[in-house]
Amino acid sequence: MKKLKIIYIICSILLAASQYSSAGAAGTTSFEFLNIPVGARESGLGSASAVACGANAFWWNPAKLAYLERNTASLAYNSWFEGIGRQRAGYSFLLPNRSAGAANLQIHSVRGIDGYDWYGTPTSELKAASYALSYTQARRFTNLFAAGLNFKALYEVLENENAFAAAADAGVIFEPVSSLWLSLGVRNLGAAGSFIDENERLPFSAFCGVGLRVNRYLLLSSDIYYTDSQFKYGAGLEAGLWDLIFVRGGWNNWADLDDGFHLGAGWRYKDIMLDYSYSPYADMGIAHRVDISFEFGELPMIERLYRGAKSLYSNEKYRKALIEFNKVFALDPHYKQIRSWLEKTDEKIRDSQSGELPLYE
Repeated sequence: MKKLKIIYIICSILLAASQYSSAGAAGTTSFEFLNIPVGARESGLGSASAVACGANAFWWNPAKLAYLERNTASLAYNSWFEGIGRQRAGYSFLLPNRSAGAANLQIHSVRGIDGYDWYGTPTSELKAASYALSYTQARRFTNLFAAGLNFKALYEVLENENAFAAAADAGVIFEPVSSLWLSLGVRNLGAAGSFIDENERLPFSAFCGVGLRVNRYLLLSSDIYYTDSQFKYGAGLEAGLWDLIFVRGGWNNWADLDDGFHLGAGWRYKDIMLDYSYSPYADMGIAHRVDISFEFGELPMIERLYRGAKSLYSNEKYRKALIEFNKVFALDPHYKQIRSWLEKTDEKIRDSQSGELPLYE
């Protein structure tokens, strides 16, 4: 009953926040860099509120951080168009009670802004930059439900003018059946200080999304955002080969200049993950994102069992693999693609010995 009350309270907050008055018309908000997606993997998908990975979950849906498996350090570089760039450094870590936390620093800079005095005479280039320091915490309350919050301090400077702001994001994840995730949340709830004698609002948005792991090779994702008093959409897919190489593609209409289509690729080697995404922006140019992340620390017991079972399966030791997969299933029936692995392993055994019953039933 207590868990149901927690779920009810969080959902009520999210629904009430959708009425937040800061969702004004386009161009009437400050700290617009908050609308630029984080993460090469997720940007390649075009949508990821239900399927974001741990290191980048703080931007897409803080609740997804609760699915973190190991401590992770990550670095990201985003080459935007017209001299706009962004760098990010983050650290995500496991906490007790099926919880996880993360700290991230983003630096958004603009080069090549020509300066002029009151008489129109050219001066030196203007300095412009935005900074965001955030802390995220999330928890899986049950195998079916997770929630998370992201708090951030913001600072923006244009030559001799500056502004401060504080904001928060909130999100939940529901997993009604294995490998199906439903997301719901809000972004940029908060208040900004004055900037050049003008008080502007933060770029608030509300979102919901769906993620589906079709099998161990294919992942589907779709999002709906409500921002700038209008609905925006995105969808994409990820195909993985041997948990080593990943290819991604997606579409969304979030940006007015965006051509809509995004492409991406990823490569994993042991504890290192390298991701890249390509996003065309019509005449403005092309945005490139590169992320690299490092996992470290001891694996959770369930992940050790899971990887061990997959190794046995790869070596065609199907009976031993089935025993280990069953241990994973007993700990968490919703863990990754465990049901799919059980079925495939059982099929292999039955192929070798006709009529043998599934051992996990």
